[in-house]
Amino acid sequence: MCKVIAVSSNKGGVAKTTSTLNLGIGLARKGKKDLLIDVDGQADLTKCLGIRDPEKLDYHENQVLRNLVFVFFRHLPAFFHLKRSCR
Repeated sequence: MCKVIAVSSNKGGVAKTTSTLNLGIGLARKGKKDLLIDVDGQADLTKCLGIRDPEKLDYHENQVLRNLVFVFFRHLPAFFHLKRSCR
């Protein structure tokens, strides 16, 4: 079973990028698979991960999020079936 951790705040300068980056690195060091999604217009997390020019990427956050939503909803009935059978 996967877990979702969201780091969000409307206020700037509260260490959202730093916290997200450190969580991702810490989980990866523990052998966990993790996915960091940077939806900030400034793409600071993406730059911290070594991609210097995010504008040149083939995929942008709107495409990635659309694909994730598609995959989630495609597997949604199986997920609910699994949850009901675990009771």
